Amino acid sequence: MTATSPARTLDVASIALVAGPALELHGAGDAPETLELVGARLRMRATVSPATIAPAAVTIAAVTPSSTGWRATIPLLASRWGGPALAPPSGNYRLVVDGAPVSAIADTVPAAQLVPGLFRFAVRAEQGDLVFAFTPPLADDEHGSANQARLEAEYRAARPEPLEAVFFESFYGRNASCNPLALDRSLAATRPDLARYWGVADASVEVPDGAIRLVEGSAEWWRVRAGARLIVINDWLRNRYRSR
Repeated sequence: MTATSPARTLDVASIALVAGPALELHGAGDAPETLELVGARLRMRATVSPATIAPAAVTIAAVTPSSTGWRATIPLLASRWGGPALAPPSGNYRLVVDGAPVSAIADTVPAAQLVPGLFRFAVRAEQGDLVFAFTPPLADDEHGSANQARLEAEYRAARPEPLEAVFFESFYGRNASCNPLALDRSLAATRPDLARYWGVADASVEVPDGAIRLVEGSAEWWRVRAGARLIVINDWLRNRYRSR
């Protein structure tokens, strides 16, 4: 997001991560018409309305009027290009109100937490502003440098029997495309008995029908990459790869 010097400060009474998953924001005073979380690769939008103002003509997110001000719900799963609903791409997001960045403060924010299979989420203050951080959904025993060092040591020491499986990766796990996708489609048609795994950067990456998503750094990612009989990539396996 382009750095600016916002003149407006948005006072948020509370922020909560609710079922959906979604972010629910409560505020007092005048409500903006639109509120968005904006990151480098995605915009997540909610319409916002106080009790005395009708909702906007196009309601993108669920809005419930509040007797004390306004409440906005921002869904955190979104379909892109008509595909399945996916998690946000990993990164930092900031609030944009009525199309302009604002400085935002909140009295109550949710604790850092894992939404299994989707993302890890945290809200932090950065120079007096709020940063909404989404990272890959690694479990507590997978997350962090110490756990990754342990999983890598186990991977290097392992001598597994070959799995009747194919491990695919495209452009460092950022998507499922290019030659690996063509080979995946061919193998799905000719060898339906083979398990097809895709290594991905996070849960925002869509994988082909019938394939299994493996988030990079997860225990299953380490296990399958060590044992898969066939590895198909269009980049390079980086220095953590050990040839069997």
